[in-house]
Amino acid sequence: MQKRMFKSEKGSITLFVLLAILFFLIVIFSVFMTSSNKNRIQLSELDKIKQEYEKDVENIDEIYEDITRDSIFIVFRTPDGKLHPESRWTNQDL
Repeated sequence: MQKRMFKSEKGSITLFVLLAILFFLIVIFSVFMTSSNKNRIQLSELDKIKQEYEKDVENIDEIYEDITRDSIFIVFRTPDGKLHPESRWTNQDL
């Protein structure tokens, strides 16, 4: 009778080992996929940075004009109508 019980326990140990191996494989696979995804994102960001730095600098004046053309400039005036320089600090109402 004890031999029958011992034989039936071998199957449960095999099942436990199989589940443990399957769990470790899932964990290892998820770690691999996460690192692979991070690597892919990093490579795409590096490509974008490379494209930005490869822009033609021969026409730097045109690039500067394109950037500053759409900029917003704020003009400060004092209550008496004079222009107030941006670099000077004041406590007045403008």
